[in-house]
Amino acid sequence: MLRERVCNVILIGVVVAGAAVVTSAAGTTGTLTVNGKKTVLTTAVAFSYPAATGPGKNISVLISDKAPQDKVFRELMMIGPGEKLVPGLFEGAWRSMHDEKAFEGLSFTFAPDKRLLTNDVLVGGRDKFFSLSTYDLTVDLKAFGPRISGTIRTSSPVEAPGITCDFEVTFDAAVVDFK
Repeated sequence: MLRERVCNVILIGVVVAGAAVVTSAAGTTGTLTVNGKKTVLTTAVAFSYPAATGPGKNISVLISDKAPQDKVFRELMMIGPGEKLVPGLFEGAWRSMHDEKAFEGLSFTFAPDKRLLTNDVLVGGRDKFFSLSTYDLTVDLKAFGPRISGTIRTSSPVEAPGITCDFEVTFDAAVVDFK
């Protein structure tokens, strides 16, 4: 009897863990080039949460070369009772994971009206991230809701002191309501 319960608990855990991976990571195709270093982007994860400035939900997206570890991400996203999720928390957690060289890629947060609120380019590990002006980006969202999909790219290679950046990515991810 006890052995059967233990097996059922283990089976449920495996199914739940597998479901979390399937619902939070979907394929993506594209490349990110920073200072001549090319990164192939293959994974997209997306989370929604209530917008702090009005009705609707923001969607934060990470597009990367490797899937982020969900457990580490959730530990970094712990907030106190009554605190609200706001743009920047997701990017901060992903930056922390990037600092530890967990992945390289791009992060974006979109407002409920599909406006791009934030963006980060994450290449090179500790303290190697930067944002681009929205004027340097072209965004074409195809779906925005239970799934987020589309294309995002630099309008042309972006050059700044010490940085040359160029990317084009087509992505598709299930949007997980962050709790």
